[in-house]
Amino acid sequence: MKSIHPVPRAATRIVLLAALAAAPSAAFAFNEEANYNECILNTVSNTWNRNVVEMIRASCDRLYRRWAMLTPTDVSFHRCLLAHLPGVQSNAAIGPVVQACRRQSTDSDHFD
Repeated sequence: MKSIHPVPRAATRIVLLAALAAAPSAAFAFNEEANYNECILNTVSNTWNRNVVEMIRASCDRLYRRWAMLTPTDVSFHRCLLAHLPGVQSNAAIGPVVQACRRQSTDSDHFD
């Protein structure tokens, strides 16, 4: 049997498709936030240096909230920072860690 009102049925389909398309993004956004929170909880707890805490927070943010624009080198760099910055208490030690992570992430990019 043909529908008398084909436009409302088409509009209904569009609305349903839009709702289905939006549903995974909401779940993904929740995972991004959960992963960001987990990153913070795993890395900041033993760090007393305010500058180190801020760098860790920024790396967690880039990896788990603003990941879409990161290159593989950027991902490697931020993972290196998260692996080696926690526990660094001296401002003097921050620079060498950042420089080593930068060199390591650049070098590792050639082997991917």
